Order: sequence, then C-alpha cells, then structure tokens
Amino acid sequence: MACRSRDRASAARDEVIAQNPDAQVEIGIVDVSSPASVFTFCKWFLSHYNRLDGLFANAGIFPNTGIAYGVLPRALLRGIPYLMMSGGEDLVIQPVGRVTKDGLGEVFAANVFGHFIMVQEFAHLLQANNGRVVWTSSSTGMADKFSWSDPQCIKGNAPYQSSKYGEALLSVALNERLARSYGAPGVGTVRSICAMPGFVHSPMVSVFMPSWLWQVAIIFMVLARFISPVANITPAHGCEAHVYSALAPIGDFTADDEELISCTAFSPDSHRHLLTGAGGRGYVDRSRVHVARPAGVSTGSGLVPAQDRVVLTKEAQNYFRYLVDLADDFRQKNGLTPIGDSTIPQPANAIEL
Repeated sequence: MACRSRDRASAARDEVIAQNPDAQVEIGIVDVSSPASVFTFCKWFLSHYNRLDGLFANAGIFPNTGIAYGVLPRALLRGIPYLMMSGGEDLVIQPVGRVTKDGLGEVFAANVFGHFIMVQEFAHLLQANNGRVVWTSSSTGMADKFSWSDPQCIKGNAPYQSSKYGEALLSVALNERLARSYGAPGVGTVRSICAMPGFVHSPMVSVFMPSWLWQVAIIFMVLARFISPVANITPAHGCEAHVYSALAPIGDFTADDEELISCTAFSPDSHRHLLTGAGGRGYVDRSRVHVARPAGVSTGSGLVPAQDRVVLTKEAQNYFRYLVDLADDFRQKNGLTPIGDSTIPQPANAIEL
C-alpha cells in the first residue's frame, strides 16, 4: 500500500488484516504530488521487490472551496444522474492557480503525473509479469475541460475534470505502447485500464458535500438507481470495477484486435434491491475509452471508427510525450538519468505526430 499518511495507512492495513488474517500487507510512504517523493518510493520498492503484477493509480485529490448554492436548484432540476456524470460542473467550486512547491498544477501532479512516473519506473516489472495498470477514472473527464494551452489546468476552473481526461489519454497511450507485442524477447503484455467506481460516499465527497446535503443526496441516489446504476453509494460496490480490471482474464479486454480499456462498476440490481430488499448482484460493464471526438463522429458503442482512432491516438501520444519530457526534467533535477521512451517503447504502428 503506497500511501501519504502512515497513520491512515496503518488503520487501513489493520482493517484488511482483521478481515483477512492471512493477508500480508506492507506500507510504503509516498506523496504522489511530489516527484521527489515518488522517485524515492520507487527506489525503495525496487530494492525490496522484483515482481509487480498490478499498479492501482488510485490516489487523487479534488480541492474545492465549497458548493455554489446559487446554482444548486438548477443542478438538482437537471437530476442526480446528471450530477454524477458531470461532477456538477459549476456546482463544486474549484480553486484556480494552485501549484505545488515544484510549480506543477496541484491536481495534475497528484492525479496524473506522480502515477505516470511510477509507471515509467516500474514498466520493466509490469512487462515481465504481464501486469495491469488500473486508473481510478471518472465520467467527469471530458474533452472540453482539457486545454493544450494549459495541460495542467493551472489557469482553468476545472482541474479535477481536466486531470481525469488526462488519465484517459495516458491510458490510451500506454495501451498503444505496452499492450501489444513488440517482438522483443521477454517483453510481456501490459494492459492499462480505466476503472470508474461510479458515485460513492467517500472522504473525497465528504470534503465538499455537507453531511445534511449528503443525506438528501442518498435519497435521490437510491431512487436514481432505477435509471442510473452508477449510483453505487458504497465504496465496496464502486471498487468492483477495479478488482475486475486487475483480475479478469486478458481476453476480456480485447475484441477484433481493439482494446476494451474502460470498466465501470454498476450497483446491484436496483429494482430487486429497492422492492424486495434482497440486495442483488453488482456487475461490471466494459467499453472503450472515448477521449477525442472529431465533429460528426458517433460516440455510440462498437469499434472506434478508424478516423476517430487516429485522432485519439495522436492526442494520447502527444500527451504521453509531454509527460515524458516533464518527468525527464525532474530526473535531471534529482540527479537521475533521463530515460525518455526507453522503458515504454514507441508503438509498433506509430503515427507521425
């Protein structure tokens, strides 16, 4: 468990061991918003372990200064499903201009960049064991919240949504580079998967949603499950997508030579749960990450259209290279050797950008 707070990590470990006495859980301390901390953690991990089967890119922050109560009535009229899928847009007020001591966008650093450095540092272990990278994704990661003129969303008012779009781009780029065979002996297949937990009550939600508003929201969410099964409410339901993404057979993530790289956890059968109290079983739906959509291209299910795939790949690879350059800058500052694309190779069918 790679955590920032040792006390919270120890409490979580104790809870896991209490439920699973035979579990072996070790704690590593890291602040993913600090590149120096990430490099230190990676060095420690590599000195202790020679195998890595899965990396859960779950750490994240959603800074806010509160609820815009003036737009709350309008948001509620649009419905709880809208709030869950959009993040409420202007309902949650996010601060503008926050940066880390390294000058990185605060949310970008914690939600995207720190995890990217880990993927680079651990790529050889993941490749050796056909590993998985599982991102805690969000339906709020929309293209209109991301700007190439401000990829870290330092000047924008939606850094959380921008970071989640960046995660989707990065996942696509990693699959282009790591999920296919490159003909090199000993190089395995690595899958990068976006797992969406749906809307659950977690400490992140509690930060910006007062307890009284959450109690009201739960009522609407339970009712919304008739039409919106992403209202998972409990973290236990939400994490099913992550567990599935990490453990399902690799064949579950391919179809017609295209990657199925997005998984969403859905709540138990809502009608059965509400009408009989019997509970019902949750399930996970699989789809492709849709990130860059040229005008007029359908966003429906099925294979990504060829022309859309090219646009998606170009944007994803551009974002990947932006992160590589940024990471190498920090390696130089920490006296480490820049690695560029050496650990995460160029796609075999690379498109000139």
